[in-house]
Amino acid sequence: MKAWALLAGGLLAAAALRAGTGTSGEAFLLIPLMARPAGMAGADTALASGVEGLEYNPAALGGQDRWTLSADQISYAQGINLEDVAGGWGRAGYGCGLSVISFSTPQIAETSQSGAQIGTFGMQDIAVTGGGGGTWGPWSAGLNARVVSLSLAGYSEHGVETDLGLQCAPWDGVRLGLALQHLGTLSAASQQADPTPLTLRGGLGWQGSLGKGLWLAADSDLVGPNDASPQVLAGLELGWTLLYLRLGGAWSQDWYERQTSTLGAGFRLGQVRVDYAYSSLAGLGATQRIGISWSLGGAPAAAQSPAAPRGLQARAEGPDLVLTWDPVPGARGYWVYVRRGPGAALEKVGQAPLKAAHARLKRGALVDLGLAVSAVDADGRESPLGDEMRSLPGTRQPEAPTNLRVILVQRRRKLAWDYPKGDGSVRFQVLVAGQSGGPYTPVGKPLAGTEVFIGEATVRQEVYLAVKARLQSAAGPQDSALSNEIKVEPLR
Repeated sequence: MKAWALLAGGLLAAAALRAGTGTSGEAFLLIPLMARPAGMAGADTALASGVEGLEYNPAALGGQDRWTLSADQISYAQGINLEDVAGGWGRAGYGCGLSVISFSTPQIAETSQSGAQIGTFGMQDIAVTGGGGGTWGPWSAGLNARVVSLSLAGYSEHGVETDLGLQCAPWDGVRLGLALQHLGTLSAASQQADPTPLTLRGGLGWQGSLGKGLWLAADSDLVGPNDASPQVLAGLELGWTLLYLRLGGAWSQDWYERQTSTLGAGFRLGQVRVDYAYSSLAGLGATQRIGISWSLGGAPAAAQSPAAPRGLQARAEGPDLVLTWDPVPGARGYWVYVRRGPGAALEKVGQAPLKAAHARLKRGALVDLGLAVSAVDADGRESPLGDEMRSLPGTRQPEAPTNLRVILVQRRRKLAWDYPKGDGSVRFQVLVAGQSGGPYTPVGKPLAGTEVFIGEATVRQEVYLAVKARLQSAAGPQDSALSNEIKVEPLR
């Protein structure tokens, strides 16, 4: 028997060990292929994101942002290859994806009992998977459909199957996952076909920031194959700016002393991420994986912040101030900020994010409030602040400037904004802060126009700029809410 046959047998035996007794078909689909989750022992039911949903949980497909392409490969000796190419697209809580997985061996001579060559044979297995998912508040759901073709030495099997998946984010950073995989049948023309490897997966995961650019993800899965004892998978991922380190382990009563351990690493450069994984094959050797993913037109969903809330409104109800705003798709909560007087920094109100898109504040003796709201997603990421508004009881408040922007004119920066025409008593004040949200200090004198050049002395380091309008009235000067905030960095 040739060396490739031994290796192929070992590979499929390892997959059988992952599934139990090996009575099911499609053994190549039981091998964790994508390099990032493979570095965490394949524990990815709860924290799967983007096109990982095509392999682990289709509910993850709803969390994509625009286009993503990925490719992963496991290469063995003697020309044996297992590889995957996947693409996905998503926006506003909905997404879809398509992948092709191929397992192949080189051709080998087939001989008769006398040793004479009578032909060649090889193994070629292919699976094409398409799926879609959506996200509604804390819930995500998805569906995959898969076409499978298996062939070896003239024998072939074909089948169609589906995967069903759910994810839920009940608390900040915490995720739950549930997936039913390989629900379908195989058929064969001249022999009894193998059953599909029907598998139920449940996962519990957490991911969040540790501060100073560090963040941690932890996922644990309980996997129940249709023909073996349950499996326990666990993995950790530690991230720091552009670098990721991973480790994982797996256990099952059917594996005896041949338990699996994994290591992995990743590196992100712009929109491209390269991942590597090393794992043992349950006592049958070791394998290495490499994967690359590319996000086109947007960062991966895992790095995206939710959209800023819009439509903030306030109304007085007795001694209270009632705030309302437009709900943000996918938001798990909202923070309310107040600015208690001109020049003061924004402060969070309360100890936990609000669950609904409204709030009630006690005005008390406060007569000058700046108000803003941010959204928080299921992973604890906070959006930029929505447009700030003011509540000034008994006074006329000018409108806030809008569409604040920087225009580069011959390596000089011009700050411009929009404002309704027709009120000559309004002046504009440019404000600068060293951090987002203030506190702000004035830059120069109030202006009558809606644009001004910004000197380099103002932008010696990264700063945040905003503009407010000031109305001169009989009751005294009245300031508007701040415009949208923009970040400006020194010219290089």
